[in-house]
Amino acid sequence: MAKKEEASKIVLERKYIVNLRRYFIREKNYKTTKRAVTGLYEFIQQHMKIEDRKNIKIGKYLNEKIWQHGIRNPPPKVDIILKKDDKGIVYAELAVVPKTVERKSKKADAKKKKEDKKTAIKEAKEEKQAKEEKKEDVQ
Repeated sequence: MAKKEEASKIVLERKYIVNLRRYFIREKNYKTTKRAVTGLYEFIQQHMKIEDRKNIKIGKYLNEKIWQHGIRNPPPKVDIILKKDDKGIVYAELAVVPKTVERKSKKADAKKKKEDKKTAIKEAKEEKQAKEEKKEDVQ
């Protein structure tokens, strides 16, 4: 049997407001968000005293927040929480995680509407059949 991995314990937890603008202010327009992400890694390395960049994990919502407006328009500041575990891995998360994150696309909405219509039609047919059977039973 394989051994279960033990849950890593959080050794250090800090909250920061990172000024990303200082990293991308003099960068070319088509590189600004890439440079902001690189600057975020530099900030985390400096403040959490990490040697290797591979030990930094950026959370899903933080990444989406940075890339929200594309490659040319990153946010100037980001509010983050950094957690360092006993193995030396740092996890960066957005301080305020959205409760409901919904990505709606037109195709997904159209599919849901079609499925809803189909189920409604099936239910209506079943109700009609049930009423007809009751009438036959009564007669």
